[in-house]
Order: sequence, then C-alpha cells, then structure tokens
Amino acid sequence: YSLSAVNVDYAEDCKTPVSGSVPVCPYDRMMQCNSNGKCECYINTLYDSESHSCLTKESYIEKYPELTKVGLSEFCGISPEGLPKVCDETTNMKCVNSKCKCT
Repeated sequence: YSLSAVNVDYAEDCKTPVSGSVPVCPYDRMMQCNSNGKCECYINTLYDSESHSCLTKESYIEKYPELTKVGLSEFCGISPEGLPKVCDETTNMKCVNSKCKCT
C-alpha cells in the first residue's frame, strides 16, 4: 500500500494513518490526533496561533510575557483558559497557593 499524509492544523479533523491519503497532525509541530479525531497539542504544550505549532510552557511564557506574567496577589497556575500564569520573578515573587506572594 502507499501512504500519502496531508498535514492538518490544530483542532482540525485527523486520522491515524493506515493507508491512502489521510489527514494527519504535524508531529514536527508537537501535535497528535486525539480520541475525538481532532489535532491537539502534546501534553504539557500550548497551541500558538501565530506559529501554528505547539510550544512548551517555558517557550510560551518567554514568547508571551504580557499574557502570562502576573503581579502581587494575582492568580498563578493554569488559568481556566489553559494559559500558564506565572509570577513576575524580577519582582521577587513566587506562586504560593495559586497567588503571587513576595519571597
């Protein structure tokens, strides 16, 4: 049999390739096909719509500090939207019981 895979983007329909021309997730962009037949990011990675790939939490924080850095007494951890919220370490804070506190 011959296999020709067609890459699809995040949240699009995908199949596990067996034979023929099938939509598959781009593994080089850290995506996999989930049990619902949709492309999703590997565990512990976040989708970046700008690069159309999945980034590690650390890379995401580095790329989007304005979305991820929070201040004193603000929530830290993973937000309901799935974004990492980290205390701004340059201000001597750390995450304690899901709130940024002075160290």
